[in-house]
Amino acid sequence: MDAPVFPCGEFGKSKGVNFEMERLRYDGAGVGARTLAIMLMAVAVALLNTNAHGGLILGPNQLGTKQTISKNGAIEINPSGFKGLFFGQNVSSFGQNNSSIWLAENGYMSLTAPSGSDVISQSLAANTTPLIANFWDDISLFTGSPEVGSHHGIFLSHQQGQYLAATWSQVYLFNDLIGGEPITSQRSGSFQTIWFEADTNLANFQFKKDDIAMGFSGLSAASIDATVGIRDKSQFFTIDDVTGRDRGLAPGGLISTNPDNSGLDNADLLPWADDKILLFRPELDTTGQFSHYRVSIEKITAIPEPSSFVLFGAGACFLWWLRRKGRRTRHATLFAQK
Repeated sequence: MDAPVFPCGEFGKSKGVNFEMERLRYDGAGVGARTLAIMLMAVAVALLNTNAHGGLILGPNQLGTKQTISKNGAIEINPSGFKGLFFGQNVSSFGQNNSSIWLAENGYMSLTAPSGSDVISQSLAANTTPLIANFWDDISLFTGSPEVGSHHGIFLSHQQGQYLAATWSQVYLFNDLIGGEPITSQRSGSFQTIWFEADTNLANFQFKKDDIAMGFSGLSAASIDATVGIRDKSQFFTIDDVTGRDRGLAPGGLISTNPDNSGLDNADLLPWADDKILLFRPELDTTGQFSHYRVSIEKITAIPEPSSFVLFGAGACFLWWLRRKGRRTRHATLFAQK
């Protein structure tokens, strides 16, 4: 039996409906809407394929508690029950009666109270303070920049039984500032140290107990004279000890972009890539005692921000809605024209 044909076309015309114009109007609007949806999805895909935190392992919502530290100062912290070993020893073995660690504004953690000479970064070969120098330089916590938000400052997170993390987030280097104001071309950067108490998987990388990992993001001072590495009272390991790399490129862990001051121009040694970190992993001798740190540059897998998935989902849903609406509009137009 043939399907009945209703006089909708004549009815539509009698009501002043121009179905062809309606179709054209929909098609024109649809092109713009579809373009917008595709652009949203493209932005989301870009974010999904980019580490939103740069070379940092922990993201903005994982940084922990913001610390108050005076200019060139340090605060004493005592992470409860911290079990990480440093050069094979407990933290209390470094002249302390407890598990105190000092967190310094200038980009390092120390296992003894810092002295006045520790304000200025120096070669680890000339320093006997047990410390973890993530990016030991003259750091400035400038708060007036439009880009600086709630994640600006120095943060500490202790996930007991897993790791202790210190993050210098959205900070400036002294050479980024002129008269206390940032140089126009410079933006803030971030760096992060994570000291592991146990085997832990973060950023799809399997860290081992007592690993010390360092990440870097966005630092771009015109003149860097920083120190990167770790040392106890008698030995040190730095970016210069990366496996398979010639030694002597960063003596004492010194990193610089200012050959006039230091004779070095080696800042490219650091893993600036979004998915790379610097890892210090303790190695044991045949008796099970600490031997040395193996230093390497490792690849991590970025975990995108939730907003990336929201953008992608919004774009996909918008396209689905447009397609569904388009089908219904075309069916209505064809039906009405019969």
